[in-house]
Amino acid sequence: MYYLLNIIPSRAAADFKTDDELYQYDIDFYTDMDATGSGWQSWAQEYLEQGTIADRLIENMEPNTEYLVYAYGVDPITIERLTPISKKTLTTLAPQTIDTKFDIQIVSTEGLNIDVLVKANDYDGHFVAKIYGSVDAADTDATVLEKISESWIDNVQIYGWMGYTAEMILSQYTFQQSREIQETLEPNSKYYIYAFAVDDEALRCSDIVFIPITTNDTSIQH
Repeated sequence: MYYLLNIIPSRAAADFKTDDELYQYDIDFYTDMDATGSGWQSWAQEYLEQGTIADRLIENMEPNTEYLVYAYGVDPITIERLTPISKKTLTTLAPQTIDTKFDIQIVSTEGLNIDVLVKANDYDGHFVAKIYGSVDAADTDATVLEKISESWIDNVQIYGWMGYTAEMILSQYTFQQSREIQETLEPNSKYYIYAFAVDDEALRCSDIVFIPITTNDTSIQH
């Protein structure tokens, strides 16, 4: 029998009470993928499984998150569901955290141009260092740090879907020892200069060190 095997965060299925609701969730997912107009069934057919799967690697999952793994038999042509949906939950582990300090130095500012140097203290692993600018008026330090963390998780997942390994992500999007950042900022805005360590799986494994800065029409305040 052909079947579909899927995995989603449990929170995405929290309101589903029946198998039909979960099945409709999959139909909506494949429909959203159908940009060519060939029909959602053709997309679902790309994911059909048959027989016993002894081992299946599932990558790009969020740490410390509960997932729902589910499978059901389908007609291979119409993708009509033929069986009840079998379900199992699993929870991913949180990465081991380390106590890492970063020194964030604003080297110079000229108008709205800023030059920043970020150094890792007593840490030779990989880290992320950027300037975050999507700050809303109602944001607090806590909400901004949450956005920064979630943004990195999303980026790692997207890179994974594009075929990047953790090693590729680390080599192309993270730094070691130090990083210099030179940017031109927007006027009348708030920014956060930040840094955090990542582990071998490119997951954040330290607290986020940050400095908030603001701009007016012509200059940067810090």
